Amino acid sequence: MIIQKKLRQSRKYLAIAALLTLVGCSGTEIENYGECPAVIIVKDTSELTIFRDGSKQNQKDVEFQVRVDSYKGSCKTSFESDRSGKIHVDLQLKFDVVPGPLIVNRRENFRYYVAIVNIKGDILAKEIFSTSLEFDKNTGRQSKIEKLTQKIFFRSSESGVDFDILVGLQLSPEQLDYNLTKKYR
Repeated sequence: MIIQKKLRQSRKYLAIAALLTLVGCSGTEIENYGECPAVIIVKDTSELTIFRDGSKQNQKDVEFQVRVDSYKGSCKTSFESDRSGKIHVDLQLKFDVVPGPLIVNRRENFRYYVAIVNIKGDILAKEIFSTSLEFDKNTGRQSKIEKLTQKIFFRSSESGVDFDILVGLQLSPEQLDYNLTKKYR
């Protein structure tokens, strides 16, 4: 019974997070913005806190934390004779990574996603990427830059502003639940 209740709550939070993507926070800049899709760092999935297994999610039990800090990018649009075309968006995502008091490994892995949605909010594509960061013994907070290119194909009745690119950390239902509830702690 308790497990079913938790699953229902997690599903509820995932649905809420999907709706909140429309009010997520944006990063820093993208060149040629007038013809480009908006890039949105999804607030509820912009942070990840990894706790020691079996912990009660206290700050003293943190192994490491990751935050999608910002982005830079540019885009180029190419058109066909019927005004359909393709948009190439080059992104540089900046992640802020902080080791916690219980960091176990010097090399930590995390996953993030990039999704393309249309003007109705339908997810057209989503890709999950994995990256890692290595800490040395004397290093605290670090930044990690990930470069990637997204291609969006559009019809003659569309343009780059008819799409959004959503960016966030790939979270488990429990991690999303933590992000949603920590606002109220």
